[in-house]
Amino acid sequence: MKATTVSLAVSIGALLYGTGVSSVLADQSHHRSIAQAEVVSTANMPKAFLADIDTYLFNSSVHKERQFQISVALPRTYKESEKSYPVLYSLDANSEFGMMVETARFLALDEAIPELIVVGIGFPVGGRYLFSANNRRLDYTPTELTTNKEKKRVRFPLDQPTGGAPKLLEFMRQQLMPFIEKKYRAKSDDRAVFGHSLGGLFSTYALFQSERVFQRFLIGSPSLLWDDGVMFKVEEKYAKAHTTLPAKIFVSIGSEENYELGMVDYNKFVKVLKQRNYTDLQWSSHIFEGETHVSVLPATISRGLRAIYSDK
Repeated sequence: MKATTVSLAVSIGALLYGTGVSSVLADQSHHRSIAQAEVVSTANMPKAFLADIDTYLFNSSVHKERQFQISVALPRTYKESEKSYPVLYSLDANSEFGMMVETARFLALDEAIPELIVVGIGFPVGGRYLFSANNRRLDYTPTELTTNKEKKRVRFPLDQPTGGAPKLLEFMRQQLMPFIEKKYRAKSDDRAVFGHSLGGLFSTYALFQSERVFQRFLIGSPSLLWDDGVMFKVEEKYAKAHTTLPAKIFVSIGSEENYELGMVDYNKFVKVLKQRNYTDLQWSSHIFEGETHVSVLPATISRGLRAIYSDK
């Protein structure tokens, strides 16, 4: 039946366009030959390619039996220069590293931002879908949820461990950053962190720690509803002990994000930053019209990089 259908289609085509059946078949055969000749083999080819990337598998000395997959993207002029570069630590590297790296490189080419070393923090997970939900639920959350009710509210599995943000920050400070700053010409006084969603929650947590691990913060759609808004208590504790917050911040969200994903908490966060009036703090915020929690990501990265690296 299939062969009959193909022959019928070819015959109809020949009648409609005045082309002989034999010439149509010959033309199809010719194109198949070209296609076969052009494709030699895909067996040993990488699934994706980013230039000038180093990849490492880290055994964390802070965690018990934990590994992190670290990817380092070097700027275009790195090999030809002797200067040191700002470093941006990018969370969720399994899914967002490529987007961050190429956006940063294009913006630097346009001289909208300085050239950066981008360090992606990911997880050594296999399979087709590399977005590791269980790891990020643990590593990006600042507190441990103790009740099933709270886990259900944030749609987490009841057996999901949480509250690993302090350890992840300690791993970055004690182990990862010293390695990066010894291995590469990386500025130790110009570090940025980027996180989206739970990654944005982690970035906000890092912002309100007394020790200044980062100087710049790109915070996308932060999950500030976490643990009944515990981040606002963390900020309040910081504010009682400090009047200064030496940091440059960009925080954003999509207008189509709903309450459960943090729109209301975002507005509250912006209000808190306005009212505190911390000294040494430069910050800006933006609501991207028509964007959802997912679709907002490219805009957040592009606008956010320009905001935190702006001279203004």
